[in-house]
Amino acid sequence: MLGVDDFALKRGHVYGTVLIDIENGRVVDVLPDRTAETFTAWLEQHPGAEIVCRDRASAYAEAIRTAAPDAVQIADRFHLWQNLCKADEKCVIAHRGCLASLEDDQDEPAELPAEPPVIEGKRVTNTRRNFAAVHEMTS
Repeated sequence: MLGVDDFALKRGHVYGTVLIDIENGRVVDVLPDRTAETFTAWLEQHPGAEIVCRDRASAYAEAIRTAAPDAVQIADRFHLWQNLCKADEKCVIAHRGCLASLEDDQDEPAELPAEPPVIEGKRVTNTRRNFAAVHEMTS
């Protein structure tokens, strides 16, 4: 199983492509750009990819269709989550009127506590101390 994704060498200016063996998590190769031609050439020189895990980049999809037409293309976990979050956001926006009407139907509005609860403990103390130290350095 081959994983393919782009990465920034110089954000907004220079991008490359990283190829990873998904089964052992090791980098297989790094390509100098993220074009379909470069990835197609690489796939032709390294036949045998059966499953390719990729992002939504059309260049990668085109390269796989051209050089490894029998390979199964799958979306990576990050992009599945990203797609799910976008779909959820669209659904919530489309139904926000329903949420407002539920709030209007309540007899009494929910009351917020007067003060937030005080959280104590070693981790909280350390976090507050570190926050104060960073804030002092930036002031």
